[in-house]
Amino acid sequence: KQWYQRRVRGGILLSEETADHISMKLTESCYSLTLSKDLVPALMTVLGTHWKGVIEEISKSRDTGSVEWLVHPGGRAIIDAFTKLSPPLSNQDLKYSNKVMRDRGNLVSATLVFVLDLMLSSNTDKKKACLVGPGPGLELKFMSLQRV
Repeated sequence: KQWYQRRVRGGILLSEETADHISMKLTESCYSLTLSKDLVPALMTVLGTHWKGVIEEISKSRDTGSVEWLVHPGGRAIIDAFTKLSPPLSNQDLKYSNKVMRDRGNLVSATLVFVLDLMLSSNTDKKKACLVGPGPGLELKFMSLQRV
């Protein structure tokens, strides 16, 4: 199975007030990543406004089931937020993100690579995939992939 990048659909900037919703502290031996309890409500508010447009652009319909959804699993609450959108993603839609979250946790930037790898090694018959991940300035980035 071969996939190629079809397009990048810009990002959705959450807002300037969300800049402190993610913080990282670096020490000599590790880093500590903190996600604010206000992150998911901010995500829901902003993403909810744009979600139908994202789905239509990626799937060319309103059918979320026709696309493999590869959401960066930054935490259980972030994955669950996508099940509460309208239209929602199902746990089946989020199977790769859920598996990486369960098996490996949040690996910061590399997490989405693990989610993508799971999908690429699966036997999916879907022709489209959408990667959803964080970008600079607390924004969400969307990338559409299509099988060739």
